[in-house]
Amino acid sequence: ADAAPAGLPGSMRMTTVAFIGLGSMGLPMARNLVAGGFPVRGFDVRRAAVDTLDEAGGEGGAGCRGGPPAVAAHNFEVMIVRPQ
Repeated sequence: ADAAPAGLPGSMRMTTVAFIGLGSMGLPMARNLVAGGFPVRGFDVRRAAVDTLDEAGGEGGAGCRGGPPAVAAHNFEVMIVRPQ
């Protein structure tokens, strides 16, 4: 929980958003939240997707060791995006 993104009152506490699934839907949503100033963590079975989130300013990899259970165990807002 860091500073508020641009356009939000400075007193608003930021909640980290965690994405489980960084595919064709999850990665663009995660990147948009990062661009908006939100702290974002992400997990995907594909290393390239996690690396792309890291490059965008999110936190994958080391911040998500232990996979989805580790991500869900923290006080994050969790988004699960998966194929049908």
